[in-house]
Amino acid sequence: MPMELLLEIGVEEIPARFMAGALEQLFTKAKELLAKNRIAAEVKATYGTPRRLILYADHVAEEQESFIEEIAGPPKKIAYDQHGQPTKAAFGFAKNQGVSVEDLKVRTIEGKGEYLVAVKHYQGRKTRELLPSILPKLITSLSFPKVMRWGEGSLLFARPIHWIVALYGGEVIPFSLDGIKSGRTSYGHRFTSPGPFEVSDFASFEKQTEEAQVIISPQRRRVMIQEQIAHLAAQEGGYVPDDPQLLDLVTFLVEYPKAICGSFDPRFLQLPEEVLVTSMRGHQKYFPIYDRPVHEPNRKLMPKFIAICNIKTDDYRLIQAGNERVLRARLADAEFFYHEDRKIPLSHLVESLKKVVFQEKLGTLYDKVERIRRIVAFLVNLFSSDKRFSDRKEDILNLADRAAYLCKADLLTEMVKEFPELQGVMGREYALCAGEKPEVAEAIYEHYLPRFQDDDLPKTLPGALVGIADKIDNIVGCFGLGLIPTGSEDPYALRRQAQGIVNILIQGGYRLSLTELINQAIQLLEGKLTRKPEEVRDEVISFFQQRIFSALSARGFDSDLIEAALASGDDDVIRLLNKLVALKLFVDQADFGSLMTSLKRVINIIPKGMNTFPEVDAEALREEAEKRLYGKLQEVRAQVFIGLQQEDYRKVLQNLAGLKRDIDTFFEEILVMAEDEKLRQNRLSLLQATKATFSQVVDFSKIVAERG
Repeated sequence: MPMELLLEIGVEEIPARFMAGALEQLFTKAKELLAKNRIAAEVKATYGTPRRLILYADHVAEEQESFIEEIAGPPKKIAYDQHGQPTKAAFGFAKNQGVSVEDLKVRTIEGKGEYLVAVKHYQGRKTRELLPSILPKLITSLSFPKVMRWGEGSLLFARPIHWIVALYGGEVIPFSLDGIKSGRTSYGHRFTSPGPFEVSDFASFEKQTEEAQVIISPQRRRVMIQEQIAHLAAQEGGYVPDDPQLLDLVTFLVEYPKAICGSFDPRFLQLPEEVLVTSMRGHQKYFPIYDRPVHEPNRKLMPKFIAICNIKTDDYRLIQAGNERVLRARLADAEFFYHEDRKIPLSHLVESLKKVVFQEKLGTLYDKVERIRRIVAFLVNLFSSDKRFSDRKEDILNLADRAAYLCKADLLTEMVKEFPELQGVMGREYALCAGEKPEVAEAIYEHYLPRFQDDDLPKTLPGALVGIADKIDNIVGCFGLGLIPTGSEDPYALRRQAQGIVNILIQGGYRLSLTELINQAIQLLEGKLTRKPEEVRDEVISFFQQRIFSALSARGFDSDLIEAALASGDDDVIRLLNKLVALKLFVDQADFGSLMTSLKRVINIIPKGMNTFPEVDAEALREEAEKRLYGKLQEVRAQVFIGLQQEDYRKVLQNLAGLKRDIDTFFEEILVMAEDEKLRQNRLSLLQATKATFSQVVDFSKIVAERG
């Protein structure tokens, strides 16, 4: 009869940011371990609070599935002599497999012949006998961003383990983990109901924990918090914007959530909104309250906030006062910093950047600012053909150069030292206070964008220019020192910055060669990099291609089409995007498959590794079919050249499709691999020229002919 499995790992408070990943691992690894041990089970769910990780599985089989394994050994002709007696090979195989020679069987293996086979019968063991070894493996298999060891034990875990509940069919699964014995005793809320209670099954456990002031379901706690926030905000006549990230965080900070509303002195509303929100949201995990919904213009912060506490009591006034006192102190500090910082204009801080090291080998922040300014000037010249730049090139250069000059100065302000996440935000604020042009102030803020996935991108030209310059300097500098992302490790956020550049280019429609941009950044870092410039360039280009692939995939293009476009060597993101739009329409046409069949014949007949071909000798063409293909190719080449210059890729692709009939006729009537070497080489050159004409647009060999 199938039974239920309940595992609870009782711990000291695990950091909230660890919890979602830990519960996902617990679910996945439980399924994997049970399956690996051939135990049929339905892993229902995982639950968790800061003090416990819980696994619940149902319909867990009482014993393993039995199975028969057949292991192939030596061929029959080697295993038996001419008299049919087993040889040393047969005896050796039987001994290695732990069976007698008499039990070996002969099986015919398709395509190979007759082989000796050892047949092993594995009888399933009782689940109850296996779980004492499976569950400790499950617990120790969980990984965390940071782990610790406590006492004299050797176990590494996110936080010290205090108790383990392990029940199968209501009975304890006995095991010991680093001196902690499993049992059926769990504990309630640390402060309001800390006593132990005995667990018999999951249904009673869920009820008992709630009675002990613990809501084990994160989803339920999340809903409770949402409802309480909405209710309190409505009572105050305000609104709390949706904030999934903060909501997820506070969900894993509490075991029994209770929302309370607090207030602060209205005088603090004179501070920039970002300062107030950062103090409340980022530092205290409070939800700010606004006077109107997020989509309405001119909404303003109210001198109110909502905090989520982890306790159930009859009187929350003391808790409310404590939260208000903490916030008041933080806002008072911010107010002081704000007034002090404004006494010194940003421009007066730039010289002091010479004393701040950006990176040991890459120089100071002042050196970085100078590189950003030079890259900005380079970009403005590169974009000079863009009407948005050509009409006001000097103005844009002046605005972007001023923003680049000031973009890192706010790092020296007291506010940013206290609240690093406000870099750029305070730069914009202090620039406006000092009388800088609004476009300059906005670019100082925007050059950090995007700061995280799905964040805003720069909306102004100066902001985009300074942002691209700052990011490419970071990327090339790190690659030049060997500080390259590996696997999931990316301590300098280079992937995000490269993705940011790609997305800025796409959103703004900015045209540039990434290779030229990378070369410019390398040139400005000359003498500082520890690796060869050409190696750095090639690796950064490859790095960007991965980010371009990701950006274009997110826009719905098939992976083979993106690979085909990237393989052409084009490094202008907008041109690649335009090619893909035309290519997608082209491959969706009914006759595309037959065109690809013809083109594949061209590609496949050209010898692999043959990279250089002489020019086609028109006088050496003998047959009418090869002459027609040559003539048509010359005509299409001219049309393709014009189409590529005009970037009319739909027209280019249609012209290429016009070669299909002459390619097919060529293969029907011409022997490419003729005995005459000169004739053979000339025909291969003709086909190579045909392939090269197609490859000017994209690498068609990467495209899947049969579209799904």
